[in-house]
Amino acid sequence: MARTQEQRRADTRARLLEAAAELFATRGIDAVSIDAVADAADRTSGAVYDHFGSKHGLVLAVLDSWKRSFLSVMSAEVAASDDPADQLVEWVARPAARARDGGNDREVRDACRIGEALLMVSEPAPQ
Repeated sequence: MARTQEQRRADTRARLLEAAAELFATRGIDAVSIDAVADAADRTSGAVYDHFGSKHGLVLAVLDSWKRSFLSVMSAEVAASDDPADQLVEWVARPAARARDGGNDREVRDACRIGEALLMVSEPAPQ
């Protein structure tokens, strides 16, 4: 059965987000062009602009995607305990430890890497 236009658009968006997330996490935001994202997703730069408007829009969409994934994972982990101290550990210590230890939680690792990339972009240059 043929896919609908909506399904094809959703697939393109997902491919672009995945490609951008991987490139941003490995190369840093500044080092990644719209064309690089499009190439990695096997799409055109026009598709990137159509879905996100700009590189800034793409970065925000990647961050929003990671935020939703992160919150979903963390909410499930926090729900496993009624103790506020344990919940705090789940929210603060475990994601950082998993990222440091190279755990299998790709969203958490990528979120930490994109956070570091954003900090590098936003930090003032040494004088």
